[in-house]
Amino acid sequence: SCDRFTQLDSEILNYNYAFLSLGWNPYDTHLSIPQDSMMIAFLDKGGNLYLEGGRFYKHDPVTMLRERMRVEGDSYAWYNPADTISGIEGTPVEGIQFDYLRDGIKGENLIALEPAVPWLIDKNTGLYFTVALDSGSYRTIASSVEFGGTYMFNSLERPEMIRRYLNFLGYNTNPL
Repeated sequence: SCDRFTQLDSEILNYNYAFLSLGWNPYDTHLSIPQDSMMIAFLDKGGNLYLEGGRFYKHDPVTMLRERMRVEGDSYAWYNPADTISGIEGTPVEGIQFDYLRDGIKGENLIALEPAVPWLIDKNTGLYFTVALDSGSYRTIASSVEFGGTYMFNSLERPEMIRRYLNFLGYNTNPL
């Protein structure tokens, strides 16, 4: 079961898992300083986070949440948008491959800062679009591609990809 919210508030602290979408250019949202602090409190209590967002990863100044997720954005992807994306060998998404058909062309090449690791790479440009972190006390997945823009081919389907994301975040998917 899950709950859906259209507003980020302290209710998030009652959950162990959060899937947060900040939207896409030109309709993307940035976290306010209190919201950013609230998401840090969520991670501090052992919450696990999937965060999908465009310019959030590049926006200055660096937010505490981005620092905790150990990821930065690089606008190289604005000129080389994601096209055919594949799971990197040795990661939970190995074997996943999809065309990325998005609403907008702007995205972020995500730079994993240790100990975070990249998970999804564009085969044509070598740019990264998903980065994950297992900190030991919380786990995060940062994505600059919209899950709804994934069109699988010669690969496992979307339910398998979300199953792998959930397993990484520590959610029991048996049965999903």
